[in-house]
Amino acid sequence: MGTTASGTATTSQAVRATILVAILVALTNVVSLALDPRDHANRAVLVVDVCHGAIGLAVAVWFIRGSNASIAVCELGFAVVALPFVVGLWLPAISDLETGHLSEPLLPHHFLLLGIAVSAPTLRIGIAFIVLFALHALVLGHVLAAGADPASLAHEPGMTLLFTVIAGLMLFTAHRRRQLAQRVVAAEQRARMLADVAGMLLALRDRANTPLQTMEIAVAMLAEDGGTPEHIAILQRALSRLATVQQTLARSGAEIAGIAGESAMLPTDLEQSLREILREHE
Repeated sequence: MGTTASGTATTSQAVRATILVAILVALTNVVSLALDPRDHANRAVLVVDVCHGAIGLAVAVWFIRGSNASIAVCELGFAVVALPFVVGLWLPAISDLETGHLSEPLLPHHFLLLGIAVSAPTLRIGIAFIVLFALHALVLGHVLAAGADPASLAHEPGMTLLFTVIAGLMLFTAHRRRQLAQRVVAAEQRARMLADVAGMLLALRDRANTPLQTMEIAVAMLAEDGGTPEHIAILQRALSRLATVQQTLARSGAEIAGIAGESAMLPTDLEQSLREILREHE
């Protein structure tokens, strides 16, 4: 039960992360269309930004309306939203190179690496895209270095490598934090289950106490009235076993009560709880 719930929690987190990334990508491209002069001067940049924004919006709507997304589907959605940056970051830099306005051309890559680190739905897709765009930045920097002012790339490739390391550390930290949160949820579920079981054990102990004493008196009376020795012996062995169980419950009653806390149930609720457990395992 804990594993299933933990898996569900992981999937829901991945879905939320993918939706957030898709919405941010759509909004970023809308803002770029309105404010970036390259979208007005370069038709290729304009088409890429429009298509990228539409892809982000479509992915966000699909995940919001869908209900059967899995981890793999979330990774696919993240990839669909992030891959257009391969072209969306390349074309503006080449456009700036051609117009002679090249300045900090790899800065968008640095921000993208940090964005991937904090928003990737899983560790493996995050690592894959951090490596992809780090290599993309290094290749683009090499291409730009052939025709650009060296001052615009004075801190490369050192800055790109630095941001790659920082992004990797942030991604690993976020992944560990999610794992710890899932373990806390699983531990809380196990504690609730133990409290329920302890409550039923307390109810069973209380329910068995009085009938057991009644049966002991009845067997004693049968023995005095001349009951069959074989039947009396069978009843006495059965009572002895029941008494052993009752003594075990009584000895551990304090520990069980501590686990059960306020969830300890009344004896009258025992039958209903047992029926619910049986129905869950049918």
